[in-house]
Amino acid sequence: MTGILDAESPAIIGDALLFTAYLEALDADPLRSYRPACPVVEELIAALHHQIEVWWQASNSAGKTTSICALDVALARGLKSLNGIPVPPIAVPNVGWILTQSYKQQVDSSQKALLQWLGKWPHKISYVSGEAKGYIETVHVATEKCKHGMDERCSTCSRIVFHCAESNSAIGGRIDWAHADEIPPMHVWREVRARFQAGRPFYRYLTATPLWRRDWAPLLEDFKACEGVAVEGRLRLRSSIYDNRYLSPEQIKVVVESWLGDPLFDARVQGECVDTEGDCPFDQERLKQWRVRCTPPTLETFTIMAERTTEAGRIVEPRLARVECWGPVEESESYVLVADPSTGVRSRTHDPAGFQVWARRSRTLKARFDDYLEPYGLGYLAGLVAERYNVALVDVDMTGGYGGPTITALANLRYSNINRDYHEAKPGRVGGQLGFRISAENRSEITSAIQRALADETVIVPSEAVVSCLLGCTVDDRGKYLAAPGRHDEDMICMGRALHLMDTMGRPAARIKTAEERIEALLNVSGVALPGVTPEEHDEGGDWWGRESA
Repeated sequence: MTGILDAESPAIIGDALLFTAYLEALDADPLRSYRPACPVVEELIAALHHQIEVWWQASNSAGKTTSICALDVALARGLKSLNGIPVPPIAVPNVGWILTQSYKQQVDSSQKALLQWLGKWPHKISYVSGEAKGYIETVHVATEKCKHGMDERCSTCSRIVFHCAESNSAIGGRIDWAHADEIPPMHVWREVRARFQAGRPFYRYLTATPLWRRDWAPLLEDFKACEGVAVEGRLRLRSSIYDNRYLSPEQIKVVVESWLGDPLFDARVQGECVDTEGDCPFDQERLKQWRVRCTPPTLETFTIMAERTTEAGRIVEPRLARVECWGPVEESESYVLVADPSTGVRSRTHDPAGFQVWARRSRTLKARFDDYLEPYGLGYLAGLVAERYNVALVDVDMTGGYGGPTITALANLRYSNINRDYHEAKPGRVGGQLGFRISAENRSEITSAIQRALADETVIVPSEAVVSCLLGCTVDDRGKYLAAPGRHDEDMICMGRALHLMDTMGRPAARIKTAEERIEALLNVSGVALPGVTPEEHDEGGDWWGRESA
């Protein structure tokens, strides 16, 4: 036995050294062994050469994240090809984003795949809250221009930045490419589309299994008529678990059988959009017509006082908040502001807080806020905005207990025009409690008010976000609205409640300023009073600008 080993040892040792060198080379540059999980990957990369935005709509276990994170690394390094597949041309250094839905998904999915393809290629990692939690914020990736090794960075490194929907990270700056690993909130993805750099190609692609209607419905609308063919710069590709060449038939059989009986079976196996959440109670075609007429808002910034939890307890501190506005405040108009407070916790399992301002005479949405702001801060902001809109009537959703701090903030601002809900048991009688409460009995008021407005075309809704919310609303087989956490239903609640109030209160007369207000306004504009015109004459017929009062 010893003699045989001695005789063959040079060959054995040589093969072992060669194999060791091969493994070390792969570890230093894992992309050398890259092979896409299915043919769809090559179609996706080919489309990116033309700067077409691609949604790879895939089943679970289709290999989408692993395959496309390799492309992320190739772009960061500025490679010309990925194991024979031409990579879209890109300058180095460059900046790319990977968008994830949660930190857990990031760590277990895209982050894991990215590190696999980086291997020992020189790079340096920075973490969100230190290395202990393991949430990567930025990876600096060495390019051909760099002269350093591992755990170093320089000005010629590319950057891969993770943006998690659970974080408070802002979507800003200019980038060269973006990869959404699962469907991000549509307002975030639309902001990503605007992050291009002048004079440089811009690549955008999504890898997502369409599980939940609230996520895929807005994206599908953007990619309608795009399956298999590029239309207006967008392309939708689809693959199933059976297309993954790395899964054996036996393994696929076991996995597929484990999903039997799952309402999302077709989504998990075939990558199909599955709606398990009921039917939309609103006229879809009419809403799509409304969406075409939507216009971008003007963003106005307010300085508010908001609460924050610290080790010493709750503190109140100044903060900036942005409100979407459409058109100026009209002096003759009356307004109503409906607020839907929430916890203010930013996560997929919590709703944002929001409010809407509606013009009662023209029945037009004039202002909107929607963000993760705690109840006191929402009340403070609502008070400032309501004051601007001719001391609007403020109506606060008190359901769930979040309305109390909202009312407190209004009280601290000495804002008194707060609505009191009617007695449910005594129609027409105003109750003693501030705000309103949603119950099984009155929930239909919200839905019915919106349905009437759609049927009669009696309102103007310039906000695309509000229309998209209505398009995504569903009810179950008992007619109950599915308002589970994370569905972000505040726009529907605010709109429906505002319309219900306007329906029950009726159309107000044109708001006329007092004589003192009008004279003060005239002096501010002209510096002198109009000769021969008294406050009493102004009060007779017409408003301050001479228009007939409606």
